[in-house]
Amino acid sequence: MIQTFEKSAQDYLSKLRMRKRKPVKATTLATFNSAVKLALQTPGFGSRPLELIDNEDLRQLVERIGEKSPHTINLTVRVVKSVVASAVDERGNQLFVRKWNHSHIDLPPVTNLIEMEVLKAEEVEAAIAAAPQKMKRFIAVQAASGLRRGEMLALDIDDFDPVAGTLRVDETAGYYGVSSPKTKSATRAVDIHPLIVDLLVNASANRPSGKLFPLTVDMVRRAYERLNIRTHDLRHFRYTWLQRAEIPNAIRDSWIGHASKGMERVYGHVAQDTALKHQLVEKIGIGFKLELGKIEQSAPASKPFKRPTKDGRAVLA
Repeated sequence: MIQTFEKSAQDYLSKLRMRKRKPVKATTLATFNSAVKLALQTPGFGSRPLELIDNEDLRQLVERIGEKSPHTINLTVRVVKSVVASAVDERGNQLFVRKWNHSHIDLPPVTNLIEMEVLKAEEVEAAIAAAPQKMKRFIAVQAASGLRRGEMLALDIDDFDPVAGTLRVDETAGYYGVSSPKTKSATRAVDIHPLIVDLLVNASANRPSGKLFPLTVDMVRRAYERLNIRTHDLRHFRYTWLQRAEIPNAIRDSWIGHASKGMERVYGHVAQDTALKHQLVEKIGIGFKLELGKIEQSAPASKPFKRPTKDGRAVLA
């Protein structure tokens, strides 16, 4: 029986759903499923025998879906490669070994996060001023803490400790509900500046339980689109601020939720120094001006924030 790409892709996704060791998150499954659907839109690709899929097939696929973003195109090709590699015999040996020629496939380059321009302090301040009232605190806290969007949305009021001055991160929220964090290192306690503590005390006043930020994924996404802010822009802003402040790598990685590398794993005990972390987070500040009185005001901002690129065009989220 001939193994077609469509049938093999269905088997591949089914195996991912059933995987017990290192289970795949619902969001990842949804992303992979979307990539398979995109590949199947190419005429004849779904019925193509898996054993015949080669570099030329991928080149034609890239050409066919060329109007999509570079990230989407690269992801789709990666998933197709995974489907081809997933075909194995009864002894677990790969059936269709390929040597992929990326020069021939001609994948579009994806902008490296390191190459992206980091928001300036005045841009963060302008974004807060222009944001809808419900989003002002969210943007300020994300810029001052470096939390991921999903981590912010999953925070419960009892995850905020005003005495210790920390936010406890142990869940992430997305379109498919609440799940465990992205990585093991993402489960952490993040020290926050006293100014942010005051902001959150006001935000949670008279609310003994519930979400710290009563927002949905779509509400945040739409607000960021209107402000021309990418999902990770505020996280990158915080990370860059910590770098410029020369915060010890172990503490920086602990706050951001990155796994320590090299000798930081050996000498990472500095990240457990609570007193030092409190001292540092207060000393370095948040990197932008924040007036609590203006955050609490309900009047809409009069001047919308638009973040330009180097050539003057607006950056789309």
